[in-house]
Amino acid sequence: MAKITLPSTNSGYNLSVINTALQSVATELNTKVLYRDTPEGEPNAMQQLLDMNDNEIINVSRLSASSLRLGGVDIEIGDAVPIAAATLQTFEYTATAGQTQFSVSPLLPLVSSLTVSVNGFDVSPSYISIVASVVTLPAREAGDEVVIRVFTREIGTAPTADDVQYTPGGASSTTRTVADKLDDVIDIRDKGAVEGGDIELAIERVNAEQSEVVIPDGNWVVAVQPTYTGSTVLKAKPGANLTGANAANLGFYTGTSGVEQSVHRNTSGTDAASFYFRRQANHTGGAPGFVNACIRADTFVENSGAAAFEWGIVGVMYNYSDAGENVGGYFQGLKYALGPTWGAVVEVKEMLNTADPTTGTVGLEVDIRANGTDANNARVGVDLVLGKNNSGGSAATAGYGFRLQSAEGAGVNTFVRGFSTFNTTCVVGFDTSETTITQAAFKMAAGQSVAFDAAASRQVFYDGIGLKFVGTAGAFIFRINDTGIPQFGIVSTAAATPANFVANRTIRIQQGDGTVLYLPAMLAGW
Repeated sequence: MAKITLPSTNSGYNLSVINTALQSVATELNTKVLYRDTPEGEPNAMQQLLDMNDNEIINVSRLSASSLRLGGVDIEIGDAVPIAAATLQTFEYTATAGQTQFSVSPLLPLVSSLTVSVNGFDVSPSYISIVASVVTLPAREAGDEVVIRVFTREIGTAPTADDVQYTPGGASSTTRTVADKLDDVIDIRDKGAVEGGDIELAIERVNAEQSEVVIPDGNWVVAVQPTYTGSTVLKAKPGANLTGANAANLGFYTGTSGVEQSVHRNTSGTDAASFYFRRQANHTGGAPGFVNACIRADTFVENSGAAAFEWGIVGVMYNYSDAGENVGGYFQGLKYALGPTWGAVVEVKEMLNTADPTTGTVGLEVDIRANGTDANNARVGVDLVLGKNNSGGSAATAGYGFRLQSAEGAGVNTFVRGFSTFNTTCVVGFDTSETTITQAAFKMAAGQSVAFDAAASRQVFYDGIGLKFVGTAGAFIFRINDTGIPQFGIVSTAAATPANFVANRTIRIQQGDGTVLYLPAMLAGW
């Protein structure tokens, strides 16, 4: 049947017939033809099935439908379904007698993601089963033509992270899939960890793929101690709360923390460091006194009522080894040029600027905590060691071992005690007995004294004439001058030089007023 039937015009000029024919054409075009750009309000919908006769409908960005049937299989979808990323693969087989299994390797499809036809007729999904890459059908006759069409993902699902590309901003950027980008950082939740459950297996699964294991914010149970694969860094994010019998064995400082914690497990003897920082200071110039640092830690104790101890940096060495040299903190300065170099500087500043403080201001404290005696002298509070930098070089000389100085120069600042023992017991206060002294064990300038009581009322010093001993208020008691003549701080009324004075047999004493007192001496053999 013709889609449009127009009246015939046999002869002559029949305007009525022509108008009727044109009206029929207009009616067909307005009611039965699809327009690329139909006027607003005019119908533009199919009234019957559209047969594409195996021709493609191309460039469809989104498909909106209440139902969809592909290859005889009804697929339920939403109103707007992206299908651009779907890929169809076809597998064709000529069956042998009784054959039931057909491979779609390497795909691992679901029943809902494929269609099967035999000799041109669709097979109901109820007759289809899939295990891995093998599709199982009812037994076929020899020569049956089996066609299996597989979508790489089910129609109706949104694009996965493998379908979406990620390109960082800036020049020379490399495009990767979002899935690959997300794999940059995976944590225990990506490997099956659920809050409130044991995370042992999740830790091991992450560790099997990468050396860093991240435990995010949340409540996690560690019932069983994980087994680690090689050198491993555990990271607990702020807010990670760890409980369970083996929570402490993960090694974190505390089970609950507001800061990120890291633990390096399964280290080796050649790791060098768990965390390494390097500042390449290759600039020139700068303001003297301005301090740059590779690592800087600032702690602000802002509440005057804070009773807990706040320490800027804490390094603790737990040493269970019977060998090696194991150090809680080590600082080293390597001097390659003429710039002044320090291995370490410890400074405390009183910002109150008041005299006579009543609480401690300590520049450096060195503690030894132990029990029992030290017969082998193995405990050392401060050990100052001088050595060669090059073992084959000449012996080293250092100008000072310990030095006290005033930052603003002599006569400005005062140490009340330059060296003092306090509230302790010393067997020997100052010992140089095991040292080779080439000049003096103790060196003082003229007029500087050694006191022999706590009040410093008994002093010995060199006064330019000899070694002088004074008492309270500086009273002169005794002196041995540079010629070996002893002098006493007493005045005698004895007679002058005796008539029978014999050299080396009489003691000559110079008195405080300059007069000389002679005492007889007797030689004796012992």
